[in-house]
Amino acid sequence: MASAIGRLEKVTERIESALERAKLSAMEEKEEFNGAPTKAVPTQKSSNGSAPPPPGPPPPPLAKTSSDHEPSESSAHSALFAAINSAGTDITKNLKKVTKAEKGQGDTSQESKDSLPSKAPAKSKAVSKASQPSGEPKCYLKDGKTWSIEYQNSNYNIEVEVTDKKQSVYIYRCNDTVVKVTGKCNSITIDSCNKCGVVFESSLSTCTVVNCRSVQLQVEKQAPSVTIDKTDGANIFIPSSIVSETQVVTAKSSSVNVTVTNDEEDPVEFPLPEQFINKYVDGRWITEPVRHE
Repeated sequence: MASAIGRLEKVTERIESALERAKLSAMEEKEEFNGAPTKAVPTQKSSNGSAPPPPGPPPPPLAKTSSDHEPSESSAHSALFAAINSAGTDITKNLKKVTKAEKGQGDTSQESKDSLPSKAPAKSKAVSKASQPSGEPKCYLKDGKTWSIEYQNSNYNIEVEVTDKKQSVYIYRCNDTVVKVTGKCNSITIDSCNKCGVVFESSLSTCTVVNCRSVQLQVEKQAPSVTIDKTDGANIFIPSSIVSETQVVTAKSSSVNVTVTNDEEDPVEFPLPEQFINKYVDGRWITEPVRHE
């Protein structure tokens, strides 16, 4: 709309200039027309008393100048101004509306803002606590009762030799680590570990896995009970000779598999169920796993 108003102002200036020139030209013509009358030239008689010869023909008419066309142009301009004045405020109805995009074409500040690169989104740091060992790596016997293995990272050569069956093994916050336990221990606990493997000979009570991800357990001789709690991904390898003597308890866990090994045959993998059906029968609840056939 601003550009249309600017063009209208330029046209108005040209019209006013033309009117001024026409006014000056008309005043000049009027002065020439109202000038002093031409003095009559007295007739002279010749010496012999006869009348003088008639005057010569009149001079040719002057060529028309541009001022001759001024009256017609002036009338056209007057008609234009009359139309503008009669339209009043309605004259802007036919003007083209300027969009926001056209308004911003001449705004260099807006272009500079648009050219600035947008800030890159911050990378997600949602990594499980089990995959971030934050303490000093340790492997020691605490109070002569518990073997403590802590904060190990990418260590595949950890070996613990249990000399007393009352001793326990506690593995905490290890990542990408393999631990081998020889001898007969009381219990084994694997807590908050990620991508770890534990190989042990015998556990008199329970081997517990809690708050872990992607762990592997391999039993060689004895394991009465294996408990998997709040764990995502656990593979348990049990020899066929003792698999009937081992129970596996799971709670709030997923992707738990038991592989039965045999020296003479190929190992057989059994995925443990994650979904269960509960039915109320004869005054009590009966829970059965969901079978996908």
